[in-house]
Amino acid sequence: MIAEVNTLCMECEAFITKHTADVELAVKIELMLGEFLNNVIIHGLDSRQQARPGILLDMRINEKYILLTILDKGKKWTFSTKHMAITEDIWDSNDKFATSGRGMSIIRSIASGISRNRYSDLNETLFKISR
Repeated sequence: MIAEVNTLCMECEAFITKHTADVELAVKIELMLGEFLNNVIIHGLDSRQQARPGILLDMRINEKYILLTILDKGKKWTFSTKHMAITEDIWDSNDKFATSGRGMSIIRSIASGISRNRYSDLNETLFKISR
């Protein structure tokens, strides 16, 4: 549920901070995760809204990466998984990003790797974030 996204993201941020002592990394992942989960709930689940739609998050931390796996039963959708750098142009010169598009740009700038798979009616998104 949208109302629960912030709580989950803050819990993830605290977990990452506790296990890595890297507050900046934890905050970036909190932002990225919030953007992605809100997109799934708002756009991916649209007509599939249930009383409590299920989204599973698995987080793994190793010496080089934070690995996030998110499973959801939303509709099939694709986005560019190519890493991108955030530039001033995204924020200043393109008005269309004022209302849409920034979230995916933020996600793609934070994650060093993204992959998507679809299994029947289940989406799997894997994020690899460099430490």
